Amino acid sequence: MYLSSADWMPRNLDRRIELLFPVGQPEPRRKVLEALDALFADNVKARRLLPDGTYKRKRPPKGEEPFRAQIHIYRDAKRALERALAAHGVAFEPAPAPSEKVSSTG
Repeated sequence: MYLSSADWMPRNLDRRIELLFPVGQPEPRRKVLEALDALFADNVKARRLLPDGTYKRKRPPKGEEPFRAQIHIYRDAKRALERALAAHGVAFEPAPAPSEKVSSTG
């Protein structure tokens, strides 16, 4: 599996440096595939490219639960952070300057 910054438009390929890199390790590869699965499952914000070049917004079919990929991916990332903090604690906490007041609401 490879990821790339290129969008294959000639004007971009001619005037920019585009990057292509492999995703070889199993865990990052799994995360990329999970994100792609979520993006393709989105039935709220996703658009479908039609043959004439226009886009049509996807809608959840009747009886199907609305699914927004961005919210799903955000919640997964938040859960992963919470698990990491629970397992390892905070590794670095910046000290405020003596003149700064720190809010407990963060």
